[in-house]
Amino acid sequence: MPRIYQLISLMLVFQLYACSSMTAGQRPVAGLQPSELELAEQRAQRLSKLEQQPQKTPSEQDEIKKLQDQLWRFEQVVIRTAVRLEQKDEWSGAKRVIKQALKKVPSSDVLAAAKRQLKKRRAMSVEIARAELAIHEGERLLKDADTYQRLAQLKSRSLFMRLELNRYQGQCEKTAADLQRYAGIALERKDYYLARRGFSIAQRLDGNEEIKRGLALANDQIRQINRQLASTRTNIKKPNRAALVAEFQQALQDGDLDDAKRHLRTLQTRFPNYEPLLGYQSQLNAKLRLKVDTAIENGRILYSKGKINEALALWRQAEKLDKHNKDLQDSINRAEKVLQNLRNLSASQ
Repeated sequence: MPRIYQLISLMLVFQLYACSSMTAGQRPVAGLQPSELELAEQRAQRLSKLEQQPQKTPSEQDEIKKLQDQLWRFEQVVIRTAVRLEQKDEWSGAKRVIKQALKKVPSSDVLAAAKRQLKKRRAMSVEIARAELAIHEGERLLKDADTYQRLAQLKSRSLFMRLELNRYQGQCEKTAADLQRYAGIALERKDYYLARRGFSIAQRLDGNEEIKRGLALANDQIRQINRQLASTRTNIKKPNRAALVAEFQQALQDGDLDDAKRHLRTLQTRFPNYEPLLGYQSQLNAKLRLKVDTAIENGRILYSKGKINEALALWRQAEKLDKHNKDLQDSINRAEKVLQNLRNLSASQ
């Protein structure tokens, strides 16, 4: 019997491998049909063949113009599809869309440029997310600063206390170094509000002259933006692009994510082709994810202590920021079921 089970298991492994290989090979690109890709490839090949001809008839010239227009429309569809996926944080899907399209139309300079820009924005999104995590860690360490300061002032400290103080100081120095690096990157990217937040917390953790200079530079740039914003509000009724960006960044810094979303929507409506918009969207998404993840974790702590109503209220508040978060929805559903069972139990007694 054991031999039979081994043979059956081996057959199942081969079947699963075959199915997964077939699925990977046949899987269509998200948002693009295989027929669209094949048609684009045929048009690109036909266009290349016509362009290589030394002499072209009027009908062939018309066909070239038509093919160019069709391929341009295909490129726009590819880019819009990739942007939609990117805005949902589906970076691998966006990359796959452009990669598959380039495979069919390798001569497209537009798609090649879109691929480079996507890679650049992805790197920016990762840097912003890391910076937000470092800021979150720095804020956590600062909350414990008073406790460790009192511990350091004790005249007699045990070996454990000294080790704990050294550990805390090491964490502060490491986090300050991380924040200094990420804030410097934000400064180069002209994201002055994020740079100021990073440098401010780094200075409180482990200030040095370089951090002070970075913070001073970020503050100086922000003052210039604010002066421009004040002048803009005085001179015109509708804020210009720089003013809207400043208001978005200020709302993001203040933690007013609803206001930040509103300013970003205004920017997207009025300046849809403004290249930094996707970076701003990534920045907002990172803040939203961090706030929702923190709410989920704090709610779990309340839930574990039996404070189910408080946990549910916290999760419902976070739901307004991210209605499609599966962990959040599962937590809400579980808490609602528990509360309903408790109400049923109370009613039956």
